[in-house]
Amino acid sequence: YVIFETPEKILKISHGEFVKRVLPPGSLMKLFTTLGLANENLDLKNRWYKCRSKKENPKSICWNQKGHGNLNWEKAILLSCNEYF
Repeated sequence: YVIFETPEKILKISHGEFVKRVLPPGSLMKLFTTLGLANENLDLKNRWYKCRSKKENPKSICWNQKGHGNLNWEKAILLSCNEYF
């Protein structure tokens, strides 16, 4: 089993179901972006960004309609925030 846990929900997926899922490569690109930024010796832990809700920012591209609030890169990776990247 693979278990994904977010503040909103816990999702359990059996191995077979997980392998069959088709996912866009966006989340993988977030990791490469982070590695590239880290390679430039940027202080990512102290760089913060506010992911706003669709109500606050109608042009928001984040998957979370409510927004994630203030994030550094660790939290952005954990929550897979599109706005941060």
